[in-house]
Amino acid sequence: MMKQIIAGLLALGLTGCASTSDTGTSFGQITGLWHSVTRSAQLPQPKGQGDGTLSLSIPAQNWQMTFTPIAQRDGVVTWQAGTGLSAVSVATRNGVVIATRGLGDDLISSDISGVMAGLAGQADSGQRAYRLLDGDGGQRNLVFICDYDRAEGAWVETCYGAKQDITNTYPSNTGPSRQWLGPLLGYAELHWE
Repeated sequence: MMKQIIAGLLALGLTGCASTSDTGTSFGQITGLWHSVTRSAQLPQPKGQGDGTLSLSIPAQNWQMTFTPIAQRDGVVTWQAGTGLSAVSVATRNGVVIATRGLGDDLISSDISGVMAGLAGQADSGQRAYRLLDGDGGQRNLVFICDYDRAEGAWVETCYGAKQDITNTYPSNTGPSRQWLGPLLGYAELHWE
């Protein structure tokens, strides 16, 4: 994979020899792309991400489930517990929950580009957006401004919203993660094995 990225960057670099009006690409854009590729490769990966099991508990709901990976695509791992109508699924990217299904008041999707930059050490703060089911078949968006800090072997994401503040923790490579899934589900604790 890294060889393909480097080859693509070299090809872009050759187009940088032409004028930017011909290609729309500048050396600064190529350099920025290179830094984002190399830094994202350093993003901490939880132990077992995508190849073991995921234990997820939601203390406020008194739920605990064990998930196995059922699909991986473009860095997103889909985990499933149960089968048929009782199936529950969680999707993660680099250990960050981006969607849930079957839990009720599900997280439909989330914009975590700010989270990824923060966890990669590329930003001290960023935006995070959740798109949630509202219980009436509709959806609502919640947007937070978040700060990122390292503490005791984990990344701490402290987010400030219009009605609520949340704090998520992500392990550097092993250990549990604590992530907010929405106002009704509350926090989930995730353990990769």
